[in-house]
Amino acid sequence: PSDLTAKGLVVTENVPTGLTYVGSTPHAQVQNKALTWILGDLAGGQSRQIEMTFQATQPAVVNSCSTVRSSDGASAQDCAVTTITQPSVELTLVGPPQSTVGEEITFVANITNRGSQAVGNLTLVDRFEPGLRHEQAGTGPIENRDLGTLAPGETRRVNVGLRVIQPGRWCNIMELTGDNGVRT
Repeated sequence: PSDLTAKGLVVTENVPTGLTYVGSTPHAQVQNKALTWILGDLAGGQSRQIEMTFQATQPAVVNSCSTVRSSDGASAQDCAVTTITQPSVELTLVGPPQSTVGEEITFVANITNRGSQAVGNLTLVDRFEPGLRHEQAGTGPIENRDLGTLAPGETRRVNVGLRVIQPGRWCNIMELTGDNGVRT
């Protein structure tokens, strides 16, 4: 650290590909993808922090570099590398093609994490039409079946037994949600 004052400091950053600028503290001047902060003078031994918030728009390895320049021409640059992954969870549901009234049928849901990162807080909601009945839930949906965390490549199997209570063509619809926007 120096005891000299750095005069007329300006920090610049170009928004990296794959990110959208959301905001910063202090606020930046924004022109297209160029961000600028005019910090003014900074006494020797002092520091200032800029917090930037971005939203990822695609999986990528992002190299974010900020440059600071003083009015006398001195400059410095520092970069941060961040790997952005995209969760990819697959839900398949298999059930019998036909059944008879009064019969207990089983639907099998296979949930597979096809992504490269674990996906947490997975919750399965099972909605079925009025011609089907669940032993505990009746004709209402089976809510909040907590599946926890699924590691990359891991598959979890969930069996759901329903009784056919009316003739007709009935659907069973499952919805899976989880961290980082997972929704199927």
